[in-house]
Amino acid sequence: MAAGESGSTRNASDRMEHKGTQATLARDETDTTHLDSITSNLATKQDLQTLLLNIQKLLTADTAAIKKDVQQFTDRVSATENDIQDIRTEISTMQNTLSKLQTPNQVLTSQISALEDRHRPNNVKIPGPTKHRPTLAGTHFLEVQYLLEPTRYLHNPHRVPQQTRWT
Repeated sequence: MAAGESGSTRNASDRMEHKGTQATLARDETDTTHLDSITSNLATKQDLQTLLLNIQKLLTADTAAIKKDVQQFTDRVSATENDIQDIRTEISTMQNTLSKLQTPNQVLTSQISALEDRHRPNNVKIPGPTKHRPTLAGTHFLEVQYLLEPTRYLHNPHRVPQQTRWT
């Protein structure tokens, strides 16, 4: 019985192997038919080579165009970076100049305030220059008015200050 079982097992495996071979052959025929239909559309090997050459030309042209675009973009970025650096340098120069100007300006402002305080009678704050209080230029208010408006004093010569300083 063991021999019978082994024989039937072998027959079954042969049948399965035969079915597998038939399935493989059927698949191969289908693939071959598909390939035949593809190759029939393309007449010859030369057509394939021409198609491949055209594809390579298109890719080369696209690659060259892309490289050119990338180079132009890189150049623009570089120019923009240079412009930004120039602007930063200019801003730095302006800030240095401004800081140099602010220090003397602050000193002058404090000196002017000290002079104004010194010339105020009894340290009383007066809103503007008066006839009796000298201005920073060392001239009296009427003298300054005469310098600014000389035609006003032509009609009233007695109002012209006696001593006029031209500063």
